[in-house]
Amino acid sequence: MANLTQKELQYIEDSLSMMQQNEKCFRDCADKLSDNQLKTLCQQLAQSQKNAYQTIIKHLL
Repeated sequence: MANLTQKELQYIEDSLSMMQQNEKCFRDCADKLSDNQLKTLCQQLAQSQKNAYQTIIKHLL
């Protein structure tokens, strides 16, 4: 992996943190929804955020 600047590392860290927050928010919303379509949508969005997070981490290691 190329050497990253401090600014680039901070951007990645902030992005990963936001992905984790988004996943939690979507999961919380899914837990509170009674409409099955909206619940499923929020669950899918949460999973998408989790997958993106894991992909980035995999490439960083």
